[in-house]
Amino acid sequence: MAYYTQPEVLKGSAVASSGVTLIATFYYLFGRGISHSHELFFAEHTAFTASAVFIWFFWVSAFFFQVAFLHQLWINNPNAARSGWTLVTYNALHFVWLLLFSHGHYVLSMVVAVLNFVNIASMYHALRSFGLPTLMDYVTIHVATSAMPLAWTFYCVFWNGSIAVHAHSTAARVFANLFVWAFLAAPGLHLLAYGDWALGYAFAWLMWGLGVTQFIERVISLQWIFAFVIATILTVFSTIVASAGAVRSVALPLADGESQPGEQPGQPGPQPDQVQEPYAPGAPSGKESGKQPIASDEASPLAGASS
Repeated sequence: MAYYTQPEVLKGSAVASSGVTLIATFYYLFGRGISHSHELFFAEHTAFTASAVFIWFFWVSAFFFQVAFLHQLWINNPNAARSGWTLVTYNALHFVWLLLFSHGHYVLSMVVAVLNFVNIASMYHALRSFGLPTLMDYVTIHVATSAMPLAWTFYCVFWNGSIAVHAHSTAARVFANLFVWAFLAAPGLHLLAYGDWALGYAFAWLMWGLGVTQFIERVISLQWIFAFVIATILTVFSTIVASAGAVRSVALPLADGESQPGEQPGQPGPQPDQVQEPYAPGAPSGKESGKQPIASDEASPLAGASS
């Protein structure tokens, strides 16, 4: 495939897509859009508008993990190569979404947001990077290319969609009170099925941000209460899953490396068919005599079991 036959093309594309998206994202996050009448966080507020501060920290973290991923890609980690084009496509679509959204083309940006979500969701289940064997690969590859992008695109669809349809009525807020529980169902199922605690934390962070803004704007409402409840459940659940995984990763090697008294840790004990006969000076060995060695009662750990 392309990421094996042309690794330099993949590396260059990944670096370029991350760099362009980084510049554009923070250009708009700081409110210096190309079209100043449609700056990113001056879009109309809806029941899915989250705190700009939380979004800012989310993207700072996302690019930090992307840099870690690029390092893994640059040292020719094969697991990183498998996810490389996923990140390139995600960054490209996010850049297009950002331009459309910031210029007020909310319907078109909604279409791009849905496409990006489908891209990440399909690659999430196709590559299954949540099952990477080492914590280093999980953090530097899965978090950068699957967990955080999936959480963002999922949130982006709801946020952009609510703006596109001008969801300001009482009926719209009632529907928002129902749809917000999707932010518990989606990561909750992935936590149960795959133990993907990074995805749970990413969703939880966005829900904390949603709750903050909704509380500030409408104290008497259900949206911020639901958001905080969802964020709390996901945070606790993700911590439990991550802790259980850490305990298993420590306990299993210890269990596999248990040694018998007198053995070196990690070395297998004597097998019944491998027990050697006691050494007697001048006596021929089993190989020299052509006979199989016979275990004595003192040497065999099975001695006396049959008597």
